Amino acid sequence: MTKYCIVCASPFRTFPAWERKAGAKFCSRSCMGKAKIKAPKSPDAGRQTARRIHRLLGKCDYCENPARDRHHKNGDATDNSTENLAFLCRKCHMEEDGRLMKFVASAGGRIDHPLPPRPCSECGRLWKPTRRGLCGACYDRKRPWRTAECGGEIGEMD
Repeated sequence: MTKYCIVCASPFRTFPAWERKAGAKFCSRSCMGKAKIKAPKSPDAGRQTARRIHRLLGKCDYCENPARDRHHKNGDATDNSTENLAFLCRKCHMEEDGRLMKFVASAGGRIDHPLPPRPCSECGRLWKPTRRGLCGACYDRKRPWRTAECGGEIGEMD
């Protein structure tokens, strides 16, 4: 039986067993792959397709930093045409989507200036972040759930 490919419209020969198994809509695996790339079913599938099609990103379109994200300009994640995609660094992508201001507000405005490390109250070593004023090693020594069975002494937490 002769059918026509739904992607490239070329004729191909099929058999009843193939039609029952796969539907016999494509002339080759490459056309089947192209059909999947053209029509993702959900926004998440569209984002995955964009990652698969455009693996090498190069530099950010705005600031020339290394690009890490693919931004869909029209907001439709299933539209992966080259004209619709912008290759952006994470900061520019968050600015473009309007997420950067929410992130800065949730961080208390400290996004560009992280807190400096503080000295441990036990050993004086600079550490970030401190847990109850202790570095990681001192905290592990004093944690109340550490028992003799797991290799340590039961400590007291202030």
